[in-house]
Amino acid sequence: MCGRYRYSLVLAVLVASFLVSSSYFARADLDLGIEAYDGGDYATALREIRMAANKGNPLAQTMLAGLYLVGDGVHQNYFQARNWYEKAALNGDGNAQLNLGFIYRDGLGVKPDVIRAYKWFAIASAQNKHHQTYLSEIEKRMSQSDVVRARNRVDLWLRHNQPE
Repeated sequence: MCGRYRYSLVLAVLVASFLVSSSYFARADLDLGIEAYDGGDYATALREIRMAANKGNPLAQTMLAGLYLVGDGVHQNYFQARNWYEKAALNGDGNAQLNLGFIYRDGLGVKPDVIRAYKWFAIASAQNKHHQTYLSEIEKRMSQSDVVRARNRVDLWLRHNQPE
């Protein structure tokens, strides 16, 4: 029994150490990427930010999406931008959620979709009340039935994507 307990304790410490070190290294990659970007070294910025994004850092995912959205250091690619914003949005990044609203509102690489735009603006607004301006703006362009459908999608997303 004592050996089993010790094994469990060692395993728990190793897992915790891995999780802490992974987030540390993801943050270190991101910091190097930001520094390189600020210095105009877009190739290094892209490499470092991508490494942090692949490790699950939501800020890095949002930044990588932004690089693809505007074409800084990469060829502009709305599909990749949306893909990375979606990953960051699922990780709770409010800026990614807001930017998904813009992508769907403006039809950047997708067919304009007011229901999806509303959904993402509403989700972003739940974190930052300043984003409600965009929600109000898009709602004015929607039929009442579209607003109901969009609110249902928001409710569904919030029920299934919030931390316990």
